[in-house]
Amino acid sequence: MSTTLSGLRLGIWSIGLLFIGALGGWFSPALAAPPEIVVPPSGDLAAVVQSVPAGGRILLKAGVHRPQRALKLERAGVTLAGEPGAELHPSEGLQGDALLTVAADGVRITGLVLDGEFVASRAIRSLQGSRDLRIEDCEIRFWAKHAVDLDGANQLVSNCHIHHILQKTNGARSDAHGIVTLHSKGLRVQGCRINNCSGDSFQADRGTWQNLEIVDCDLSLEPLAETLGGFEKGDVVGENAFDSKRDSRLARGQILIEECRVWGFDGSTEAGNWAALNLKENVAVTVRNCSVKQSQIGARLAAFRRGSPLICQFENCSFDTCRLALRFEDLRTGPEADAISVSVENCQFGQCDQHLLFDKFRKTPGEAVWQLPQGVRISHSVFDPSLRIALGTGDPKILKEAAGQLLSLGENREENPPPVVAETGDTQVRPVAAAVKPEGPSATPPRSASTRSAPTRVAVSQPADDPTPVCPRDESHRGRVYRRAAGQLHCRCGNCGTVWTLADKSASPTQSPPAGTRVAGKDPPGTNTKPTGNGNPAPEATAAGTTGNQPSKVVK
Repeated sequence: MSTTLSGLRLGIWSIGLLFIGALGGWFSPALAAPPEIVVPPSGDLAAVVQSVPAGGRILLKAGVHRPQRALKLERAGVTLAGEPGAELHPSEGLQGDALLTVAADGVRITGLVLDGEFVASRAIRSLQGSRDLRIEDCEIRFWAKHAVDLDGANQLVSNCHIHHILQKTNGARSDAHGIVTLHSKGLRVQGCRINNCSGDSFQADRGTWQNLEIVDCDLSLEPLAETLGGFEKGDVVGENAFDSKRDSRLARGQILIEECRVWGFDGSTEAGNWAALNLKENVAVTVRNCSVKQSQIGARLAAFRRGSPLICQFENCSFDTCRLALRFEDLRTGPEADAISVSVENCQFGQCDQHLLFDKFRKTPGEAVWQLPQGVRISHSVFDPSLRIALGTGDPKILKEAAGQLLSLGENREENPPPVVAETGDTQVRPVAAAVKPEGPSATPPRSASTRSAPTRVAVSQPADDPTPVCPRDESHRGRVYRRAAGQLHCRCGNCGTVWTLADKSASPTQSPPAGTRVAGKDPPGTNTKPTGNGNPAPEATAAGTTGNQPSKVVK
């Protein structure tokens, strides 16, 4: 009996093993990863894209690939990759919105050069409903519409170089943006360089987009090194590094711009109010740890636009070699002013013709003196070599009344302490002249209308000994030496914001390098000198400040 049971168990066990083996053999093809499809330049890429299975990988061999029609990625998880030297070009007279359209989830585009040859189309477009697109390590160049147009959710553009996106219509510049979105939800652009777009480097257009992040990117305009896209060599063609638009009926759009370097938006080829950061409409923007250089306007802040109040916060940013650092527009009084919130904290303002412009200025009825407008807060910020403010108004009565009082900004408001204080902590302030609004459509002063009588170069230096001196207000606090101006080292406490001067132990004052000229290249301009009103370079700073330089003013 036991022998019979043992044989029965052995038989059942054998049958089980055979069944499991058969089942495993049946599942193995389904579980195996789809094969990689290698496409040579002469291959039919359009047919491969149309037939690739979900999760498949297409690898383009080195060389120029020119598909005969636009490509649409419609299967989830597909990767389109390129070997070094693989380039994707459009066919002549490409029809459609884009060379590559993404209509599926989990698509990855990596390691490709997408050269548009200035065809009137986009390089890449993602559709609403698609998710988890990744565009990585690509170069996207020479398109006559927007380079990348994204409307999906949870998307990433990483380590890409987008450049020379240029469009000319009827002999005039037209908008061709580096990256544009209408309806994306959760878009992050990281580690990218976007330069020389005839529109904006990045535009959030008037749609339902939400949660945009631009992190560790270089956004710039440079003189064209050669004739391209209908523009001449040496032209500086473009608008803004970032431009926001948002319908007031929608939820407020959230934007983060962090650790970015922005330069060259000076509108030298075309008249207008060109800004590195054009922030307006129904948005909440945080700009953190960014530098803005060599631009006509560093940041243009429209407090009200299309019925929507602006919410914006600058933290630890620097503005240098700009004609105007911050332009405040459309500030309101009364109940509408309560909705505005624009704060500038721990920022540095360097060699600019003007630091602050309050355009379309209206004084609150009954105010005895001009005050910092309601909803605007400036704190713990350094203005070198002296604070220069202008009012965008042609009313001589207001200008006369405001002259000599501009440095008492907000002194009667508890929430806004006097923002302009000498670095010694002295609360006495010096008057600054108010500039009359220039004639013409632009309220930004031309280079020849600088309010500086004798501007000086400012050299940055670190001390030779202790980089963290003791705060004179509180010995438990430590300061940070951050700048040498007119022969003086300055220090700011990271805890309480106190600013004081230090003895300079160096043998001779730091001299600024000779003035440079603006050239095309990968790196931002360094210490180019801005001309004075007569076109001569600014004089060098001396240890005693004999050029007429005023001490730095500090907002506390």
